[in-house]
Amino acid sequence: AHLPAPPQAVPEAITSVRGGMVSSTTQNAILGCLVMAVIEKLVKSTLAALDIKFPAMLGGCIFLFFSLLVTEKINPDAAASAFDFLKPGADLVAKWFSMLFVPGLVLLPLSPSIGSNLEIAKAIMVCVVGFVYTASISAYSVLAIRVAQGAVKKVALPSVKASSKKVSKPAAPAKPYSAEIVSLFTKLSVTTGLISALATRSGNGFAKPIETIFLCCFTIASYVWGARLPNAYVKLVHPLVTSSVMVLAVVRVLGIAAGVDMLDILRNYKTGSFAPMKIGSGDILLYLCGTGVVSFAISMYSRRALIFSNLPVLATAMLVSSAGSLFSTAAFVRLISL
Repeated sequence: AHLPAPPQAVPEAITSVRGGMVSSTTQNAILGCLVMAVIEKLVKSTLAALDIKFPAMLGGCIFLFFSLLVTEKINPDAAASAFDFLKPGADLVAKWFSMLFVPGLVLLPLSPSIGSNLEIAKAIMVCVVGFVYTASISAYSVLAIRVAQGAVKKVALPSVKASSKKVSKPAAPAKPYSAEIVSLFTKLSVTTGLISALATRSGNGFAKPIETIFLCCFTIASYVWGARLPNAYVKLVHPLVTSSVMVLAVVRVLGIAAGVDMLDILRNYKTGSFAPMKIGSGDILLYLCGTGVVSFAISMYSRRALIFSNLPVLATAMLVSSAGSLFSTAAFVRLISL
């Protein structure tokens, strides 16, 4: 008689709970995100109570980073456990972090006019010149410190002879998101989009939350789709831009289908309210940015040895670039009469 083959071990990463609905890894990541969101909320409440004007998301990042450092001094095992618990959440947020800035571009049509085309050109010039200036002074200040430390040495590069052998092309990098994610959120977008248009036309009381769900799903679907485009295109056009353009286009289509002005839909995209019947998809995505900034503490903690060994360089670059950018931008704006 043939004995049945022993069951193979299932990797922990795909072990699921509740009948396969959510993997344990995803569950841990979501829990980690919730903890970091709570940290930001507590820091925000504390700063408000003390009447301190400081970004809560940045304060949460600093608080979490130094909390891990202090815990490591007292109980290294506890710090390691906390890091292991929060890291899946930090990795999850990092994967989706740039998508959270889509509302900032989508809401540009609601921005007040800044004047003539000349004024717009001046504003763009400030951004471009400011970026080049900040990058330059940061790079050269770091180089100066490195030279002073004797860490920069000239090394003669060996001569490379041309080879007649054919060099195989490197394998194409893996796509950041799976096709299943695109399919899932595309189907959700189509379904909720149709329901949203019908609900808005009929004046249904749940039209606003349905619209919020639809725009959230479509934002994710368009961003993932844009990230999976050919690498040559993605290098030129970031998925953030692709997603923003697609969201604006679908808002236009939704407005026509529902008989509503496009700008009215955009005003509902971010309402500034977290009431269930008023919250917009932009409110949700922008709120998650705070969790993303807090999660930077996990990356910083994982590289704490590198940070402390290069602390003089980092501090110099930060101070020089911040002070230089602040005063030089003000001077440049005055120079061009913006």
